[in-house]
Amino acid sequence: MIFVFFWIFFIVALVFIVAGFIGAPFVPSRQHHITDILSISEINTGTRTADLGSGDGRLVIAMAQAGADAHGYEINPFLVFWSLIRILRYGMWGHAHIHWRSYWSADLSSYDIVTIYGAGPLMSRFKEKLCRELRGNARIICNTFQLPDMRPLRQKNDICLYVPKFSGISSPDD
Repeated sequence: MIFVFFWIFFIVALVFIVAGFIGAPFVPSRQHHITDILSISEINTGTRTADLGSGDGRLVIAMAQAGADAHGYEINPFLVFWSLIRILRYGMWGHAHIHWRSYWSADLSSYDIVTIYGAGPLMSRFKEKLCRELRGNARIICNTFQLPDMRPLRQKNDICLYVPKFSGISSPDD
């Protein structure tokens, strides 16, 4: 019996460790950060949002509760499963969606708001991807870590709001 628990623990730990090396490790957003993100994002009913590395889905659920068509991208299958349970528990099925896949391969062009709680070294890659894929007045919201060489349009505590169109950086199709 102890042997079975050891292997289950080992497999779960391995998934979290591998996910941490591929992207950022799971660090849940604090409630005051979620409040600041919702405040700075100006979500309207029908706004399409994407949370990259959505973890346990708490921000995706909060955005859905604010009226967004909220999507999260997560590679850790345990966190995807836990997110889906939380979405059901909060009654957000159909408004909050979790995609079990890497956000690096996801097409983000249809989103109005993209949120990131990424680690410092990844922010340059995020900036390239988002500036290439986002259209029009799409907004990027960063939790704690800022995008390099871009000035935030607004900032509230550790939360920065960027609009690539107004940051002197445009996508290839603009």
